[in-house]
Amino acid sequence: MKYPKWLPYPKAWGQAIVMMIDLIPLGIFQLIFGKIIIRAISAGAKATEKTGEVLPFIILITIIILIEIYIFAITHQILWHESSKNLPKWMPNLKCWGAGFIGFCVSAFAIILGLIFSEEYFNNQEFYSDREFYIVSSISTFIFGAYIFHIGNLIFRKYKQKEEPKPERKIDPIEQELNGIKSDFGIKKMNDVNKYD
Repeated sequence: MKYPKWLPYPKAWGQAIVMMIDLIPLGIFQLIFGKIIIRAISAGAKATEKTGEVLPFIILITIIILIEIYIFAITHQILWHESSKNLPKWMPNLKCWGAGFIGFCVSAFAIILGLIFSEEYFNNQEFYSDREFYIVSSISTFIFGAYIFHIGNLIFRKYKQKEEPKPERKIDPIEQELNGIKSDFGIKKMNDVNKYD
């Protein structure tokens, strides 16, 4: 029985678990600095409305996103022990920065989808606790994360297959000669004359 393509492979589930682990330090960061970030964003939005200058607000949002990507990158470095000898331990290498960026994008998308699903799920219910909402949104974020990673892995695999050169086929003269001798003696079973590099 073939593994169904619509169901995320174990690798995607593993990546989603790592994503959820990555969200723990991000959640701690949000708990500590969340109010400051919200105040800074609202102050930046008000200043942009008054002055019409968008650049400072864009810089503020970029700094916040970079901090969150850094948290993902450093968590990836700690989890997979991928620190570079040339860099200080607090500075992630390029691979970790890439993993941090991908982790941030996937988790942001998965959280948005998880929250939308949770809102729809509890829309018809009159009474529900914050705990129930948190559990449903966390599970749905995890599942959406696995599916996003799965789609990404399938696209990457398809792209990689196209890039890989097909092995060059050569004819093996010895096998060809042996097949000629076999046919002279009436032997029907022939060896493969193709050679692959």
